This record gives sequence, C-alpha cells and structure tokens, in this order.
Amino acid sequence: FREFSKDMKRWAALFQIRALTSRYKLHKYAAEMVSTGRKTVCIDRPLWADTVFALILFQQGFMSKPEWELYRDLLGEMKRELRYPDVMLYLKATPEKCKERIDRRKRPEELGIPLSYLQALHDGHDMYMNDMSNFTRVITVEWDTFEMPMNELNKQIEDAAMETRRFMKDIRRL
Repeated sequence: FREFSKDMKRWAALFQIRALTSRYKLHKYAAEMVSTGRKTVCIDRPLWADTVFALILFQQGFMSKPEWELYRDLLGEMKRELRYPDVMLYLKATPEKCKERIDRRKRPEELGIPLSYLQALHDGHDMYMNDMSNFTRVITVEWDTFEMPMNELNKQIEDAAMETRRFMKDIRRL
C-alpha cells in the first residue's frame, strides 16, 4: 500500500489486481470452509466491493482504459466461480466521519487522503450496495454513531440469513 499511496498513477492497476486476487483467494477459502460444514464465515470486504475502488481509480485517471478492461475481465472470470454471500452488512459512515477516523489513526500511508476521494468512495459504495441488494440480503448499519446492542445486530443478521427471497440472476456472469 505504501508504494501505491506514494505514486497512485504508477501502482493503481497493480495494487487493484493484487487486492482482487487476494479477495478471490479469501472467497475460495471461505467457500471451502462452508463446503466442509462450517455454518458461518465472515469476510471483511467481499470481492465485488473491490470494484468500487478500482472504478474510482479509473474514473480519476489513475488506471488506463486497458488496465481497467484487464481488471474487469479478471473480475468477470473470478465471479463465475463464486456465489454471492448470504448476507452483507454495510457499515455506512459519512465521508467526514471517515476522514476524522483516518486523521485520528495517523497512519503515514493514509495521510493526505482528500475528502473528495472519500466522498467518491461513499457514493460508490452506496451504489454498489444498492446493486448488491438484487443478489443478496443487505443490512445497512449507520456507522457514524453505532449504538445498537451487538445481540440485536446479530439477530438482524440471523433473521436476514434465514429469510427466503428470490434474487435477480447476475446476467453479467453469463
């Protein structure tokens, strides 16, 4: 991440392909765990969410069109082998709150992240989660001030996982 944060134009495509590959491996491992009887597997960020970052980098000129097309082709092939999560938990925070938390952490590689970039990520994630609700159950939790008891959140997740719904088929997989 350090090289990427120092020279985004040079490292954006490689960084995103590395992140995509890492998430793909994690999903394959999670699928193996489920197939061997593990009831619950939790992943911090699904493979599909990585596209929000990649798209913004492309739109802002940090990835070239051929790099973006390669990224999309790789994602398309990876998606063919994976199933959607049963439930997605969206921890939604405003860009201002994210910036405040970044500033408080004081990680060198995060210094200087502009609020406009965080706003683009926020908007991209909103759109992404709206799209994902066509394929899986999405629970949105306002994350600026989280005050819900954990047992209540766990109940929401369990209820959503048990809910019977029909979802649109992802025609982009075909």
